[in-house]
Amino acid sequence: NLTIKIATWNPMHLSAHTCRAEEISRNFSQIQLMGLIGTGSKEWTDVGHHRKKLDNHVLIGFGYNNDKHSNRSAGCALLVGRPFAEKHLYSIVSPSKQSGLRGRAGAVTVKYGSVMMRLIIAYFPPRSRDSKQEPQWRATCKALRAWVFHQWDQSKEKETPFILTDLNSQLE
Repeated sequence: NLTIKIATWNPMHLSAHTCRAEEISRNFSQIQLMGLIGTGSKEWTDVGHHRKKLDNHVLIGFGYNNDKHSNRSAGCALLVGRPFAEKHLYSIVSPSKQSGLRGRAGAVTVKYGSVMMRLIIAYFPPRSRDSKQEPQWRATCKALRAWVFHQWDQSKEKETPFILTDLNSQLE
């Protein structure tokens, strides 16, 4: 039997240049799959994601760019821990540059024996108190929901999808 512990958490900040990722990995070493929502991490790759080996996990980061649906609070990541390893990462999907959603979402399919899971990570922005920002907030939430639902629909027959988010956005 395989017992899998899955969690989500908003670390508020997770710079690639600090030890914060290692600290989180150590503190949550018993969690095999953990979505980190709101990392505040930039993305420097063209593919829209990066990997980093930590003591207890592999981090797959989806950092933000200066896109229409992104800001400095965006960025999300997935921590993948034992018994899973890099060799079990079947696929990694980032939103396209054209979508403007980089740093708001990502999807990772993990294949471990006969178990196949699609972990869809989404960081919905908090609702703005400024009414002038409302149309942008709605547009971002709408685009992000569409991307998440598309990833869900792309799940194969024997692939179990999970959505990892913090939903601090008061979605309507």
